[in-house]
Amino acid sequence: MAYWKINYNYNLDLNEPELIELLTSIKCYCDIIKDIPVGYGFRNEFIAEKFSNGKFFGTLKDEIILKDIHGTTAIEGNVLNIQEVNNVLRYKNPQTIQEKEILNMKNVRSYIEGNEVKKYNGDITEELVKTINSIVLRDIYENDVKPGVYRTHNVIVGKNHRPPEFEDVPSKMREFFKFINSEEVKKLNPLIRAVMAHFYFVSIHPFGNGNGRTARALEAYLFYYGGFNVHGFYSLNNYYYKNYPEYFKALDRARFKYKGCLQEFVKFALKGYLLELKEITERVKIFTLDKQYESYANELLNDNIITARQNSLLRYIKILNGEFTKQQVLKNPIIQGFYSENCDEIEKDLEVLFREKLIKFEKGFIIINLEIMSQFTE
Repeated sequence: MAYWKINYNYNLDLNEPELIELLTSIKCYCDIIKDIPVGYGFRNEFIAEKFSNGKFFGTLKDEIILKDIHGTTAIEGNVLNIQEVNNVLRYKNPQTIQEKEILNMKNVRSYIEGNEVKKYNGDITEELVKTINSIVLRDIYENDVKPGVYRTHNVIVGKNHRPPEFEDVPSKMREFFKFINSEEVKKLNPLIRAVMAHFYFVSIHPFGNGNGRTARALEAYLFYYGGFNVHGFYSLNNYYYKNYPEYFKALDRARFKYKGCLQEFVKFALKGYLLELKEITERVKIFTLDKQYESYANELLNDNIITARQNSLLRYIKILNGEFTKQQVLKNPIIQGFYSENCDEIEKDLEVLFREKLIKFEKGFIIINLEIMSQFTE
């Protein structure tokens, strides 16, 4: 079993072109997202929606929260799928340990976004890490593990890493706080500082359990208070989960292959954040187009270009989310209820919606045509 003697010679080359490009791209995407005005339905949380055929119907922020909480717990072995995670967050009555882990991570998010944490002014302190770990492990009882209390036994992490002996944890944590709050480190880009905090904390592994979740929460805390909370609270949990074999390899390579140099681990994390931002940017764009599309349809209704019944049909086609062919739409009992089962009238209204380019065919299915909104950008 390998032992990496923790040192803070992180040896970053801040002038490396790839690193500069990553940081520049992240800043650009953050600025783009911040400048897009989004409505109430995007910015606020409605963890009260449902899944249908495996698809989530809720706000984009809800989806981000779900993936974030599912990701950070799944990395540590929680087997609940994303629909089960949603149910825990919706009903808030956890029974099993795994359900408690889910709700605890939601409470960690709320704590980081709350007023109490502002007193730390972006610093990482012993009180902060113990509070976060206490929330992570709330109502989860294990032998020799006390929430928010440093471990009293030695641990092995994964296959390759043996953290410091438990007797050395308090002194190693004092060194960590001194380093991560130093003026030298605070001068670094907040994203780099956040990734470094994650790496060193999880390498020390100070608690009996919940270290990975606490480390990633600290990283998210520094992202959030570094000004990277674009229209909400984003972290790398979903990215780490989707790439968790590489995530653990990147941690070990930084320790053993690169002898404590964090250049590659920082770039690994930043690449993930850039990918998440690109996906969020695209989703925000679609969200905004969707709202503009609804407004455009209402304008056509007000101008008597489409009828109220046709607008109702359009709204229901949108709810169907591209899962129905024309024949399935014609035979849909809810739609037939609008028309007293007169399929000829349904077909006529579909023709009007096609003519006005409000709907289109895609792989045989009827979907709303958001592309029509491009006429207002050209």
